[in-house]
Amino acid sequence: MTVPREPDDDEIDKVVDDPFEVDELTPVVAVGTRDDLADKARAALGAVSESANEDVAALAHDLKNPLTIIMLEATQIEQRIGAHMTPVIARGLERITQNAAYVDRLVSDLLDVASADAGKLDLRVENLDLARILSESVDRAVPTQDRGRVKLEINDIVYAEGDETRIERVVTNLVSNAFKYSDEYGIVTLRLDRRGRMACISVVDQGPGLSADEVGRVFERYRRATVGMTQGYGLGLYTCRRIIEAHKGKIGVDSIPGRGARFYFELPLAPRGSQQ
Repeated sequence: MTVPREPDDDEIDKVVDDPFEVDELTPVVAVGTRDDLADKARAALGAVSESANEDVAALAHDLKNPLTIIMLEATQIEQRIGAHMTPVIARGLERITQNAAYVDRLVSDLLDVASADAGKLDLRVENLDLARILSESVDRAVPTQDRGRVKLEINDIVYAEGDETRIERVVTNLVSNAFKYSDEYGIVTLRLDRRGRMACISVVDQGPGLSADEVGRVFERYRRATVGMTQGYGLGLYTCRRIIEAHKGKIGVDSIPGRGARFYFELPLAPRGSQQ
């Protein structure tokens, strides 16, 4: 009888290679994988009836609990291993957390799209420290090995009015998108500025850029760029648009083909007494 052997570290590394990597689609997508869930969600959102939106919302709510448990268990495993953590295990746990967070954002996007389409996107508005949100978004969205590629520029300390969870998700989606369309050495810049009575957050990449047609349509549902890497399902930017519109803000993109892109959004400033 042949005894199965344990995989070595190199073999494990090949399996858990990149936290944002999505394999190229084949004619058959494994049931229950990230691709499968996204395909089913996209098909469900293609329906316009109110009952379809309710079904999507119910499905997304059901997915939230197991995702929370996955992330919690990964954290507890890390704490239990402690000083005995090896680099391979550390990388594996980080990738579990990063991919679970990716799916969690996708599920949250589905919930918000369903709510917005039904006219029921409720916001919990408060004064937001945008500099803090940018810093924390980088910690959550960017793998440890890639954080050296992020340049954070806080040109003005400003507070805006908004729903913190959703604004952080907009930043995370834009940062993840910038990495998705950049090469492995490209720098991604996060910039915070004040523009009159609005706070402006920009995410600048060094990717292939967008054509004039793409600039005009990139925030449409299921729209993706046609150059560079095209992982994903075109839902993230559409969700960002709906969230910022619900905040009475503005979202847009400036780009020249071959020169990267600047995605940005603006939010109303918090009352003067809240600015520090």
